[in-house]
Amino acid sequence: MKRTITAAIVSAGLVLSGCSRKTSIRFGTAPEGGVYYSFGAELARLVTEQDPDYQISVRSTAGSAANLRLLSEGYIKAGIAQSDLINEMYYDADSADTDNAKTYSAIASLYMEAVQIVVRSDSDIHMLFDLQGKKVSIGQEESGTERNAKELLDAAGLQEGDVTTLNYDYEDAMDHLLNKDIDAMFVTAGAPADIIEEHQDEIRLLSLDEDMVNHILALAPGLEAVTLPSDTYGSQDAIQTVGVRSVLVASNEASSDLIYLMTDTLFAKTEELQSSVSADLQLDPAEAVKGITIPFHEGALKWYEEHDIDTEVAG
Repeated sequence: MKRTITAAIVSAGLVLSGCSRKTSIRFGTAPEGGVYYSFGAELARLVTEQDPDYQISVRSTAGSAANLRLLSEGYIKAGIAQSDLINEMYYDADSADTDNAKTYSAIASLYMEAVQIVVRSDSDIHMLFDLQGKKVSIGQEESGTERNAKELLDAAGLQEGDVTTLNYDYEDAMDHLLNKDIDAMFVTAGAPADIIEEHQDEIRLLSLDEDMVNHILALAPGLEAVTLPSDTYGSQDAIQTVGVRSVLVASNEASSDLIYLMTDTLFAKTEELQSSVSADLQLDPAEAVKGITIPFHEGALKWYEEHDIDTEVAG
């Protein structure tokens, strides 16, 4: 009898021990329907498929700025954010959140996000300056889109009061645009963006001239020049604009083993991840370390070192 009881206790202990090994984390993305959310959901599924002891719960957020705040507050343990915001929050000595920002680190650069300025196909708006006096959606509060929209409006000399700005998500903004409640909307996303592609016959994108692109880059060095090919959206011509890299980031408190697995999954399951989104992912390990100006998470760094990837080229 004593042996039976002892065996039962050991067995229960093993079960409890097994349960205790399970790790659950929250992963911050952006509103459902966007690239961040679709990519995050697929990556979470693939990581759990690789090792069921890791459970990743995808959270819909406002986007980049919200994810960085939630990371620093400890609510999420991984997420996606724009490289310009990451760099600013990590290194801005004047920011009250600088110390909190240093509680997270990089895993990989994922793809280029283009700042896309959308108007109706019959609109008389053809350049940034034409937005004066107009109603414009600049994306949700705490989103990278909001930040980029303000940077471009500032570059065009359009100050507060010159433009009526509204914080709609992409789906609401498109509805308001097509209903003529607003005149334009900003979308910072990998191209082709689903919300634009779905309505490509009803809208068009503004193309920035070279002088404006150079002016924007001088004022906002975190951005890069981007060209969207002519076949990106139906019959529209090539579009000149600016963009920023999306980066997968993690809390420094996140398990090194989990982040190693996440990094490995990222590069081992590129086909599955690419099929989950419309944006052109750049999941080559040598490319994934470029454009990153903050330290890498120790789990990601271990993976890169094992695969002879030079992380010193970042920045």
